[in-house]
Parts: sequence; C-alpha cells; structure tokens
Amino acid sequence: MTVPDAKTGTGNEKLVVEIIGAHNLMPKDGEGSSSPFVEVEFEDQRLRTQVKRKDLNPIWNEKLVFHVIDVNDLRYKTLEISVFNEKRSSNSRNFLGKVRVTGSSVGREGESVVQLYTLEKRSLFSHVRGELSVKHYVTTTAENDGNVTRVNGSGGSKKSKKVSSSVSTQQQKQQQQQHVALLNHQQQNGQGQRMLPFYPNQGEMKPLVITALPGPRPGPGPGPILYSNGSNEFSLKETKPRLGGVTSGLSSHKDKASSTYDLVEQMQYLYVRVMKAKDLSVSGEVVSEVKLGNYKGVTKKVSSNNLEWNQVFAFSKETIQSSVVEIFLREGNRDEYSGRVWFDLSEIPTRVPPDSPLASQWYKVESRNGGRSGGELMVSVWFGTQADEAFAEAWHSKAGNVHIEELSSIKSKVYLSPKLWYLRVSVIEAQDVAVMNKGSGLMRFPELSAKLHVGSQILRTTISTANPTRSFTNPYWNEDLMFVVSEPFEDCITAVVEDRVGGQNDVCVGRVQIPVSAVERRTGDKPVGSRWFSLDNSNTNSQFGSRIHLRLSLDGGYHVLDEATMYSSDVRPTAKELWKPHVGLLEIGILGATGLMPMKVRDGKSGGTADSYCVAKYGPKWVRTRTVVDSLCPKWNEQYTWEVNDPCTVVTICVFDNARVDKNNNNSRDARIGKVRIRLSTLETERVYTHSYPLLVLHATGVKKTGELHLAVRLSCGNAVNMFQMYTLPLLPKMHYTQPLGVHMLERLRYQTLNAVAARLSRAEPPLGREVVEYMLDHDFHVWSMRRSKANFFRLVNVVSSLVWVAKLVEVMRSWTKPVCSTVFVAVFLFMVLFPELILPSLFLYAAAVGVWLNDPCTVVTICVFDNARVDKNNNNSRDARIGKVRIRLSTLETERVYTHSYPLLVLHATGVKKTGELHLAVRLSCGNAVNMFQMYTLPLLPKMHYTQPLGVHMLERLRYQTLNAVAARLSRAEPPLGREVVEYMLDHDFHVWSMRRSKANFFRLVNVVSSLVWVAKLVEVMRSWTKPVCSTVFVAVFLFMVLFPELILPSLFLYAAAVGVWRFRKRPRHPPHMDARISHAETVFPDELDEEFDTFPTSRGFEVVRMRYDRVRSIAGRIQTVVGDMASQGERAQALLSWRDPRATFIFLVFCLVSAVGFYVVPVKLTVAVSGLYYLRPPRFRRKLPSRGLSFFRRLPSRADSLL
Repeated sequence: MTVPDAKTGTGNEKLVVEIIGAHNLMPKDGEGSSSPFVEVEFEDQRLRTQVKRKDLNPIWNEKLVFHVIDVNDLRYKTLEISVFNEKRSSNSRNFLGKVRVTGSSVGREGESVVQLYTLEKRSLFSHVRGELSVKHYVTTTAENDGNVTRVNGSGGSKKSKKVSSSVSTQQQKQQQQQHVALLNHQQQNGQGQRMLPFYPNQGEMKPLVITALPGPRPGPGPGPILYSNGSNEFSLKETKPRLGGVTSGLSSHKDKASSTYDLVEQMQYLYVRVMKAKDLSVSGEVVSEVKLGNYKGVTKKVSSNNLEWNQVFAFSKETIQSSVVEIFLREGNRDEYSGRVWFDLSEIPTRVPPDSPLASQWYKVESRNGGRSGGELMVSVWFGTQADEAFAEAWHSKAGNVHIEELSSIKSKVYLSPKLWYLRVSVIEAQDVAVMNKGSGLMRFPELSAKLHVGSQILRTTISTANPTRSFTNPYWNEDLMFVVSEPFEDCITAVVEDRVGGQNDVCVGRVQIPVSAVERRTGDKPVGSRWFSLDNSNTNSQFGSRIHLRLSLDGGYHVLDEATMYSSDVRPTAKELWKPHVGLLEIGILGATGLMPMKVRDGKSGGTADSYCVAKYGPKWVRTRTVVDSLCPKWNEQYTWEVNDPCTVVTICVFDNARVDKNNNNSRDARIGKVRIRLSTLETERVYTHSYPLLVLHATGVKKTGELHLAVRLSCGNAVNMFQMYTLPLLPKMHYTQPLGVHMLERLRYQTLNAVAARLSRAEPPLGREVVEYMLDHDFHVWSMRRSKANFFRLVNVVSSLVWVAKLVEVMRSWTKPVCSTVFVAVFLFMVLFPELILPSLFLYAAAVGVWLNDPCTVVTICVFDNARVDKNNNNSRDARIGKVRIRLSTLETERVYTHSYPLLVLHATGVKKTGELHLAVRLSCGNAVNMFQMYTLPLLPKMHYTQPLGVHMLERLRYQTLNAVAARLSRAEPPLGREVVEYMLDHDFHVWSMRRSKANFFRLVNVVSSLVWVAKLVEVMRSWTKPVCSTVFVAVFLFMVLFPELILPSLFLYAAAVGVWRFRKRPRHPPHMDARISHAETVFPDELDEEFDTFPTSRGFEVVRMRYDRVRSIAGRIQTVVGDMASQGERAQALLSWRDPRATFIFLVFCLVSAVGFYVVPVKLTVAVSGLYYLRPPRFRRKLPSRGLSFFRRLPSRADSLL
C-alpha cells in the first residue's frame, strides 16, 4: 500500500481508522477479565472507542476519523493505537497493549484490508498479550456516520462524528465467535503465514463475514472453537473420578478390591501367566504366543531342553475383541504353530487381592488338527485389576509395537536415591616436604598447595604463604574441603602436595591414598581427632619422611541437599540415628493425562503421538509409572505411598516422553512434557484432592500448555501433636546452624550430589536418564532469567502492597474526604495514646479476626575545562576535547568565606583514570537573608507541579534528552558557539548508561550507609555474648531503666544525636568535597570494565567480547535474582500467616494471636518488654545454637516460589 500522491491532495482528506476487534487480551480487573477500550492518537488528535464491559475478546466495529493537515507529510507521521482497561471504581485505567503504525502503510479507500497486529509492551515490566484487528485508509468523502468520542483533542475538527453501530447483540456475538475462530485457525496453521480476515462493505458496517474460513453450515454441528482466557487455561480444575470404583465425593461401601488402591480408578485386565511346558515334540528354540483378538504378545525364545518362560501378559478389558484367549507354541521362526491352548473368557475366574496368587496348572496342548499333541503347558489365566502383584511385571497389550529388547524400559519401577554423606577433609599442614629446585645454586621459596581427589571431584587449597616462624618445607593451610560420597564407599581420598614451578607447572612432591570406608563418622559438631599421614614421593634422596596433617570425618549431622532448598522433599540428616519418627503418610494416585502435546511422529500415523510416563519424587524414593505407548490421553491409574517426616516439604511429579521405545531412535534423551509441585503443608489431612494440574513448559517461543495431569492426593496424619510440633522445630538439621556451610559451597556440593544421584539411577533397569534427574531436581533454578527476575520483582511488590495500602489508608484519613471515618480514626489514635497497653492486644486480636475474616542552597555548580579545537584553522576536528570537571555543592560552603583551592582535574579514559591538571578557583557564597536561607531547607526540592501532577521516570528521561537537544541547538548558534560536546559533558548526558564501575561504586556506597546499622547489630551481639561482663551488665541496666521510664527514650536518642553532632563539629571538613577517584572505583577498575563503559550503544565490540560481558552480567543478575526471590519469599511467608494456605500453620498462629491478645491485656507492657529483653540478652550458657521456635515456625511457612515455572 502507498500513501496517496501529493498531487491529488485537496485539503479535505480524512484518515479513517476502523477498530474491528481484539483477541485474548490480558485480564486486568482482578476478576479474570477486562473492560477494554481503544484510544488512537494522530497529530495531537486523540479519539477513543466505546468500553466493552467484561470482555477479553471484544468487537467494536467503530470508525475513528482524523483530519489530515497535509497529506504530503503523512508518510512521515505515526499512528499510535493503545488498548486500555477502564476501572469502574476509580477514574484510572490499565495498559493492555499498544500498536504503532507508520503513515507509509496507510492506503487509499477501497485498497486497504484489515490488518492483524500483535499488541506490544510499553515498558520492560508491562504485562501484555493479544492481537488487535485494525483497518486504516485515507478518504475524501464525508464521514457522517461516525460514533466517535474525543478524549483530549487539539487541532483538527473539534466536532465528534457519528458512526452507525446498530448491530444487535446477537450479531456482535456471532462476529466475535467468527473472529476468534479465525485466530484459532491461524495459530493451528503453523505455516508461518498469518491469515488476515476480510470484512466486506465496511461502510455499511454489516455483521462480520470472514471469507478466509468456510462459512457456518446449516444444521447441527459443533460451534466455532473459542479461546479460553489465560486464567482458566492455566488454572487448576477439580475433577470427580471414580476412585476405587466409586465417584469421588460420594459416600459408598467400597469393595475389597478397592481397599488398597482407593485413589485410582479400577482398570480391569485379563492376566495370562505362561510358566513352562513339557513333553513337546519340538526341537531348537520355542516361543509362546498369547493372542486375544487383534492383540498378540510373544514370550522370549527358550531352548527345547529348558521350556520355562514365567512371563505375564495383561490385556485391558476395554479393548477385548474376542471371546477366547489362545496360547500358541511355535518352533523357532516358523509361521505355523505346533500346538495351542485356549480358554473361554466367560469361564475365567476373577482374583480379588489380597487373595493369594492363582496357582498355575497344566493343560494339554492341542495340535493343529485338533487332537492331543502329547505335550502340556503350565498356564494361569484370571481377571484382575492394577492392584494385582503381576501388574508391574506384565507385558501390556498396548505395548504390542514395542521391540522385545525395549520392554524393560516401559515398566513401572521404584528407585531409591543413594545414601549420601558430606566428607570433610581439613588440610592442616605438612612437614619436611621435598621441594623442587630450579637448578643448582638457585634458592627460591616454594609455592606449595594440596590437591585432593575423591572420585571425579577435585579440590585444591590455596598456596601456602610465607611465615617467619615456620620452615619453607613445612607449609601451613588449615582449610576445610567438602566432598559428596555415597554408600557403599568404594572411592579413595587421594591427597597430593604440589609445588608450582615457573608459575604454571604443578609438580607432585608427595601423595597419599586413604579409603573413604576408613574415615570416622560423626553425628554432631564435636570435632574428630586429626592424624598424620606419610607422603609417598619419588625423591629417594630425601633425608626425612614427608607427611601431611589431616582431619577426616563423614558428617552425618548434615542433610545432603540434592534439590533446590525451596522445593526440598526431605530435610532429614544423613545419620539414621538422628531421624525422628514419621508424622504421616502421603498417598498419590497418578490417574492419567489428557491433551498431551505430540512429541514424535511414527510411520503409518497421520498425526503426532507420545509415549509418556510419570516420575514422582518425595524424599529418597522415586517412582516411575509404566509407559503408555501411542497415546495423547494416557491412563496410568497407579497408586504410591510415602512416609512423611516433615509437612513443610514438596512432592514433585513430572511427565516425560520415553525416547527408548523406538529402537531406531538415535535420541536417547527423554523429552520433558511438564511438571507439577505440591507443598504438603497446603493440604488438609485425611482429605482426598482430585484435580487436573496444567502441565506448563517454557520454550524459547513462550510458555506452552502441554496437557493436563490428573492426580488424587491424600495426606494422612499419624500423630497430630507431632505434626504441629514440627512447625516449631528448625527446618534443617542441627549441624547446618552450629557449623554452617557457605552459599557457594552448598551450590557446589549440590551439583556434586546431582551427579552422584544421576550416576546411580542411570544404572538401574529401566534407567532414569540424567535429563530426568536434572529436571526433577531443578538443576538450573539459580541461572539468571529476565522472566524470573520480573516474577520475583512483582512478588516483592505484592508483598509491599499491604504496606502501601496502609499508607494510602492513612493518607485518606488525613485528606478528610470522609469526615466520619477520619473522626473515628483520630478518636482511635487518641485512645491508643491514652491506653498504650491496648495496642499489642488489639493488633493480635485484629490478626485473629482477619484470619477468621534553583533558588535553593542545596544545588550544585559545575565547572569544566575544555581544549578549543577551533584555534587551529587546519584542524579537521571541530569537537572541543574535555580536560576535566569540577562540581561544588553550595550547601557544603560556609557563607561569607572565600575558598581558594586547586581542584584536581580527573578524566576517565579507556585506559584508566588520569589527572589532566589542576584548576585554581576562588569561591565565596554570600547570604542575603539567613532566615530565608534556613527556611529553604524545609521547602520541597522541586516546584509544586512535580508533586501535584508528577511525571513518570521514562517521560522525564525522554524530556531531559529533548531539553539537552534544545539547549545544545541554541548555544551552538551563539558567537563564539558552545559545541554539543560541551553541553553533553556539562549536563552529564550519559550518567544512566550501564557501567560495572558505577555499579560497584553505588553498591559500596550502599554498604557504607548500612554499616552503621550493622555496627549497632554487632554491638548488641557483643553485649549478648557477655565477653565483656561489665559492659553487658551496664547495657542490661540501661535497658531496664528505659523500660521502667519509657518517656526518656526519645529525649535520650535526640540528646545523643545532638552530642554526636557537637563532637564531630571540630572534625568537620575544612575543604569543599571534590571528585574522589577512590569512591568512584576509578583506581581499582579492570581494563575490560573500562572498555565496556566506553563502548558505544549499540555495541561495536567483537562477538567473543560481547559474549564474555553478557555472561558476566548474567552471573551478577542471577545473584540479584536469587536475593530478590528470597526477599519475596520472606514477605510471602508473612502473608501466609493468615491466608490459610497452610491450614495447620494458620491455626497455630490464630491460637497464638488469641492467647497473646489476652496475655498482653492482662500482663503490663513494661513487664512484657523487660522479660523479653532479658530473655534475649541472657548469657550464652543459657542459649542454644539452633534457631528459635518462632523463627523455625516462620521459615516453614509456604511461599509462592512453588508456583514459579
């Protein structure tokens, strides 16, 4: 399409924008829907459509007509189309997306067609989705039928024009369904081309007719396919399966067969066990073939001398297509059978567990002509369910296409993680090490270090430092190295002492091997004894035997972390003698899945298919269901049970596609289909939860729903007292607090643990691949992700929103817009001031009820020095070079004093900071009126409009850039001119650009600010430690005095602040502050960081350099992402106190609130504070190193981290 030729312009041209409809908008009203409207802006003219209430797929069919001032400039104009959600409660709106259309894409009337645009974000943190159908063209005819609402137009015609919108409600619904059906068809097309709808005769605005799809056929038939909004598509749905043969939720007497498997649907099977044969007149290899209708199962080949198979075949009763089951005996590869045994299905008995297995019996084998062949076959045939013992080992009829060698990979199995230990090796020192010399007559100080090998794990100590009290052949390290080992202990600890020669080569000067099985085990924090081990070295001329001093221990008091801490399913220590009795049972019925995404294509199949199986993990027990072959709606109906040792844990269930079913498949990695996590503390005891969980997988193209997993879950409580008591115990074993491990060490040990578990489970039969273990254990949860960062940020915002709500409530009370409420608020405030002892009881009682329900001295002057490039006439460079800059904050100057100083001119180059000279200045600040000067400190920093009608951050940044352009353009036309480079340097145009140096400088500035609080915390900790009894006694006495006389607290604090200020007056700075290279981290910056800071935007560096910097930023962002997520988790735990997400924890907290409300009302506040303070400041001999019960209770509360992808 092209813009109309300028020669044809008449001055009466109008730009018509037809807003057809939108699809799959983001719900923003808090109720799963939105009330959208469209706002279009063109050349200071702004028009909007009507509001469609509660509609995520609205149809408008409205024309918005704009006046075109000059059609010649249309190609250079931009059309802004924005979609908003209107809030009925307030005069505000939510952003739903925007579309920007260039004028060059606007065509003539009659030539344009409807365009489908994907809604774009406004900023990084915008939540946007959906599409918008728009048609735009230029016309010269009058539009007299416009139904237009002008929002804030300026320029052009001021009269709103009417567009006929006499479309009935039924027609609107039909248009919407056809519009959504088209979009659904486009997404299912998958051919990369987007089909655009065509709307004929738009001028008359008749009901929508979409010619890209066949029209609706008369008569009965399925209606158009409609999109469900995101809140329903990805939400949890309650189901009502027939568990144990009875519909869930209905009370009925369960039969004996359902007494064990009562969380799954009964599945009837015909079982055929082929044991052995005798007296057969065959030779060579013999196989048995079990046939039932079109289903056929074949046993393994056995020799005629040993006719024993002992194999079980299971045929689903739903697929039985015959009245008899036949068992054929074949010789070798011959097609003709030599004998058979058959059974009538009506005469086959039914076995009901827990009856003993049906005994196999001998049956005569019939020959091909119907006579007796003389042989016998031992067989047992019965009807049963999946509760039968033979179910797990049976060949299933739906696996008939699976190669016999791959049958073992589709069976259900139970796995156990290896028992893992932390191996602590303390490398203390070495003696008489035979060092390597560079050559005769040359002496050097050896660079000795110790390297330890345990299996594939290698760790190294630092190089021993020089010590004047020790010989250089007696290095000293005293470092702890941690390893992960598994039972049975087959590895050895290899300690090697190495000498670094020439700065690169590490030469072994001694080694020793120690079996891990010989290492002493410990269950507490009591250290084990150290030992000396002789080093074996190749230097036979050494006069003394070298030896190394080690302390070795297997720490059984730790829990070996194999999962992410937020998703842990087991927190027990390794040593079994420290285990507590279990508090309940977890039972999960894995029923089936629906709507799975096709993962592969097989020959002879028209569409895709999947060979899916489930893996569930809780504690050290892993379970794997059987693989259902060639099905996108598999039914497993398998039930598993785990012992629960801690209710504040998570069970993980994942669905995979089995890649080992196809023998010719070169890919042996099982593809992930989806994952479900369930936190046990959110489950009520003895209740059966039957839900379908959406399986969500994040791909490079976005989140995809790969199906739904149907589960039945029940948590049984063995002892309610023990379960409630668990909430007051520390989450991790004692040694994690008495001898804590660092974050980086835990991360490294977790990776080693994952390797050990994956290596053990990959050797099982059928194996659990490493890709399964990694997906189950969330091996990549710490990797930086913009999506996770935004999710954690909004989690944190959600936590802070409650505080913002309180602040807004107070602000509303202050505004007196509701006089009655404000009067009550003031009365309550005065009542609490008069009776402060009621504050805490009221808060706890409320919590319990909620659970149940420029002329300013503070400015800066900037002085810069430049080199004039215009002096030399032959100089081709017209840009003045910067020499340096000085900033002076006026508030740091004393009035009427003349400051004469030389300021260093510092400039940051790509090679580092450089001093380019000194600038000598004489500065004096005169004060006309001291009262006005002091009054300025109490006034707002910016003018009033910045607070009454504030501008957004992004808008201010854009306006500042435009201001810089305007100032630079004006000053560049002066004589002599001030170049743009001078204005940019003076106004700091690049202060917002990313810089690693600035980031570190700001971080350490923040650390310096927080250091005072850290100092106070350390002072209190020193007082608590009672290392200085006199000081601690005085501290306790002052505390009790302040408790008895609380009215002295604020006067004492202010008096102390005044005394500190007076004391520091004599040490006040005598010189005005200037640019500090140390605070700016300009002296210690790395060259690559400087090169990155001076890089252009976008970058001009090579691929390898950009990749290295990107990886560095990702690693830093990953740590920040983890910290933000942890902060959000703490806030969400506080919210979970009253949310009933964990019913037991909320019940405990409500009881605590009620008891505390009564207790704080009865007991005086002073006594409560005094007792609490004395308890907190008690000497260490009366304390334990474990966290308090309140802190342990808080750490066990659930957070929203379980819901993150």
